[in-house]
Amino acid sequence: NGNTVTQTGDGTLLINNSFNTGSGTIVNSGGVLGGGGSIGGDFQNSGGTVAPGNSPGTLTVDGNYNQGSGGTLAIEIGGTQPGVEHDVLNVLSDASLAGTLSVSLIDGFTPGGGNTFKVLTATGELGSEMSISCTPALTPLATIA
Repeated sequence: NGNTVTQTGDGTLLINNSFNTGSGTIVNSGGVLGGGGSIGGDFQNSGGTVAPGNSPGTLTVDGNYNQGSGGTLAIEIGGTQPGVEHDVLNVLSDASLAGTLSVSLIDGFTPGGGNTFKVLTATGELGSEMSISCTPALTPLATIA
């Protein structure tokens, strides 16, 4: 109820159901926060990694998402179907993005020419100043949206 929950260290916190902060905030300052559930409240990724889904899947933030310059959004892509074959971070308010978007191809998938992967949605404003790294490198004809 208005409190802040902070994750620190190198561990992994998986949210696979609904985690309601009661108008509070989750802060990820280290380690990995992932899973295929929903966060009811604001979420700040100041220095950790956010890994939506369960290889792959969708993580929903029912509030604002703010990723600082030390944060990483890790996305796995194993096909073209959002939330089923590739990860999606679904933000139900504003998203402010800095830091790194790290994309990894999984399950032997190779993107084809013209493929577009929508890996983050926001119903509010979306601001982005992220650097992007892909392993292996995507073909110039594939797009991360």
